[in-house]
Amino acid sequence: MNQSGSILENWPVDIDKAVANPPLIADIDNDNNLEILLITASNVLYAFESDASIMPFTPVPMYLLGNSPTSLEDIDGDGDFEIFSTTANGVYALDCKFPKGSKIPWNTYRGNYRRTGAYADNTLSTSVDENIITPEMFSNLKGNYPNPFNPTTSIVFSIKEDNDYTEIEVYNVKGQKVKQLAAQSFSAGEHSIVWNGKDSNDKPVASGVYMYKMSVNGKTINIKKMLMVK
Repeated sequence: MNQSGSILENWPVDIDKAVANPPLIADIDNDNNLEILLITASNVLYAFESDASIMPFTPVPMYLLGNSPTSLEDIDGDGDFEIFSTTANGVYALDCKFPKGSKIPWNTYRGNYRRTGAYADNTLSTSVDENIITPEMFSNLKGNYPNPFNPTTSIVFSIKEDNDYTEIEVYNVKGQKVKQLAAQSFSAGEHSIVWNGKDSNDKPVASGVYMYKMSVNGKTINIKKMLMVK
């Protein structure tokens, strides 16, 4: 549907299958057009071009148990997108194998890792060339995904200026530091760091609520909550 409320040509598309979670929207093949990706309740991946034609590599059956909202990111930094989510007994990641485009207006559940569902909070574009830095207006602790998690989660944050000294720390509900994940200078732009659910002694932590704090040049930027579920 366009902004005037009219249905776009060739839409809607009927795949005759139940869809468990909201679709993702991104330029996954660098053709400057947005594609729509969705996973059915029976764990089959579909991808559609903006003209409603189905992309030739889909549908893709995944033979998995359970499903949860899906996200799209270049998690290994190889210049293409990966589709990843959790199942009843693990995590899956699909490698798209197309050179990624720059448009990613809706690449995760509710549009952004803060799960606000607000378009204004979304990352609308990403650099196709990983050497090009998208300027940040301010340093920001964006959130973690997945959340809840077991046993690992990725914490996403952005840095305003090159060489800002940044600390990412995890605390329990008593205010005790569980682990320091980062204490170093970062380049400007968006970054992520993985917490493996272990404390500073490399022991797995218990289920429950944990806080993670971001500080830049000694100043606390933000503190957020995450939930470890076993």
